[in-house]
Amino acid sequence: MIGGHAPIRVDDVFVDVFAAALAAHVADRLREVELGEDRYYDADAAGRYLGIPRKRIHDLTSAGTLVPDGYDGRKPLYRQSTLDAYVQGAR
Repeated sequence: MIGGHAPIRVDDVFVDVFAAALAAHVADRLREVELGEDRYYDADAAGRYLGIPRKRIHDLTSAGTLVPDGYDGRKPLYRQSTLDAYVQGAR
């Protein structure tokens, strides 16, 4: 036992498949960073991105200070560049 837990046994095929999937995921994320992909965030994710509560995102939106870039149904969505611009303008 390791730390009170029984070790998990996996075969080489599992390790190879997992490693390939992880490598593909990391490559995708690196491409996003390199390309400067402008992602969309809902209020929860926008709050996490800015390090503020979701309610603050809603308050800023209600006040017209932070304008959503689009909607998924009634859910406001914010581009990363919009969130960055808000923070840079809030100095």
